[in-house]
Amino acid sequence: SGADLRAVAEHLARQYKVLLVDLPGFGSPAPPPESGWNSREFAALLHRYLDRAKIDRVRVVGHSVGGRIALRLAQDF
Repeated sequence: SGADLRAVAEHLARQYKVLLVDLPGFGSPAPPPESGWNSREFAALLHRYLDRAKIDRVRVVGHSVGGRIALRLAQDF
């Protein structure tokens, strides 16, 4: 969850705008609507979130599965 990265986020917030995003099934949101989501589906969901928030450029930090999702986001979008 985003709470696990709070200390890192506080450090990064000295220089960057920081958003902590809990993806479905991680942290507080409900689980994804279907089981078996993979990094491509999570990256697409994150991309839609960024698009709706009108955020064009990002630096993404992910831990564990979030790291894989961050790599997929960079690769696909």
